[in-house]
Amino acid sequence: MVRDTFRNAFGEYDLKVTTEKGEIYIESRASDSYKTSLNRFVRRYDIIGKYSNSRKVKEKKADVYLRPVYQFVPCVKENEHDDKLFETYDLIQSKELILYLVSGAMREEMYGQKSYTKNMGQNNTIYRCLKIADAGDMNRISESIRRKFIQSGGAL
Repeated sequence: MVRDTFRNAFGEYDLKVTTEKGEIYIESRASDSYKTSLNRFVRRYDIIGKYSNSRKVKEKKADVYLRPVYQFVPCVKENEHDDKLFETYDLIQSKELILYLVSGAMREEMYGQKSYTKNMGQNNTIYRCLKIADAGDMNRISESIRRKFIQSGGAL
């Protein structure tokens, strides 16, 4: 299920998966990568967790955090980037823009020893982050989700 509206941070979620054992809340924070290769993006950037600012004081911790990336192929110049955003559908059809799910983190990882907080230059907004390189690939997060929420019947 995908939320259809946003009124305030209370009860907000990106995706909610309902299983026989309960609900799994998933945050998905995407970026577009146009200046660098996907390989370099994965080595240098983060999975982005909850954030807070003056308008969004308390965000509920999700069960899973995913990191989608729209990769321009080939990379484009910054002055071309803004114009190309209006052509997203056409770029996906022509395979000049490819969506990758590069990584993810379980709640315990996002708030664990390797995670940290940072400001990404958006005024007073503070983000919880985990380096993609520290989290592993989608095979690993898929297996973690399967073990915790499907096979073991873990608490949701």
